[in-house]
Amino acid sequence: MHSRLFPAALLAVAMAACSGKGPSADFPTGAGLITGLRVTERETSDPKWSLESQAARLDEKSGILGFASPRITFFETGATASVITAGQGELDMATQDALLEQGVRVDSKAEGMTLATETLRFSSSENKILTEDEVLITRGRTRIKGRGFRANPDLSRIELKQQETTLLPEEE
Repeated sequence: MHSRLFPAALLAVAMAACSGKGPSADFPTGAGLITGLRVTERETSDPKWSLESQAARLDEKSGILGFASPRITFFETGATASVITAGQGELDMATQDALLEQGVRVDSKAEGMTLATETLRFSSSENKILTEDEVLITRGRTRIKGRGFRANPDLSRIELKQQETTLLPEEE
């Protein structure tokens, strides 16, 4: 199943699960509420990525699906490659691009590093995560601060336009 089926499947789930009850303070009125959302994108039998959220609202007019506390897991050959968490986010149903905000954190299991920032965008067409906000990348004793960040979701290839690298002292 390719990503083109994702919007139709998600819309069907959203329409079936909409209700006016539950945690609605974070979402606009007039949008359908979905609680306990989990969506998985698969290529063959292996998952490509999975999105989980405590609550989501679909704004049918704009085609934007807003999330509370989203967690996106990316997979490589069936194993977790990275996990992205945030305070809130949204998915554009037309483009399948996502925007994550509020304490965004990427934990790369594949590369053994973490990234922290305040906003992060996922470009579905490029399969890249990016932001112009300041990022802090940590791997072992190395800390890199930068801006103009662009990378694969598992942090295996990273581009930074501006960066400052610090090597922390060894712990005794």
